[in-house]
Amino acid sequence: MLEEVRPAVFHLDGKDFIHFHENGPEALVADVRLTRGRVRMPVATTQQQAELMERIEQKLGSLEQRSEKPPAGGVHHKRGDTM
Repeated sequence: MLEEVRPAVFHLDGKDFIHFHENGPEALVADVRLTRGRVRMPVATTQQQAELMERIEQKLGSLEQRSEKPPAGGVHHKRGDTM
């Protein structure tokens, strides 16, 4: 679950996921955990914000897919067995 723990700081499942801050005058950026490390993305314009949202949606979608996969060595059926 994504939750705002402080203004401009969000955690995903209890871990730091994204935070926003100024990086110089009029330069708003987001540091977001999209891979093993953080990615810094500018978010000052509408287009930049849309790109950030798209990347976040992709990340959340991949996490959902991973949680829906059967466990390793999942259920095996003998030939001829039906579900």
